[in-house]
Amino acid sequence: MKYLSKNRMKYFKIYLLIFFIQQTLISCKVKNDKISSFERLIQSNEIQRTAHMENNAELLVSQIADSMYSISNGQIELVSNQDTKEKFEKYFSLVKYTSWDDIRQPMIEISEDGKSASVNYQKWNTKRKGRIRHY
Repeated sequence: MKYLSKNRMKYFKIYLLIFFIQQTLISCKVKNDKISSFERLIQSNEIQRTAHMENNAELLVSQIADSMYSISNGQIELVSNQDTKEKFEKYFSLVKYTSWDDIRQPMIEISEDGKSASVNYQKWNTKRKGRIRHY
């Protein structure tokens, strides 16, 4: 630094200032993206609750991808959104939820780049079995 002229030193300081401002803005954007992702995941949880309480399979599958992996009874299979909807329509015709609530806040982890997330729920639900009549 001592070998730079006063003029070059001035430009170097301005460059450093711009660099730090840019880095701060980038980190704020990532933080804001993580906050908005967190809010969207909480909202999705509320939509899933509404879907269960109203026996609305279409609303439920609106929250998932076009296809997903299903792991059940030691089997892994790729299931379409339509197959999932049909499965829940059949299931919802047999039960009626009277509660579907969080025991505690969902545990949400979002990657640093905001491209992936993990959500763990602990639910308390009660349902009545038997064919449901819709009037």
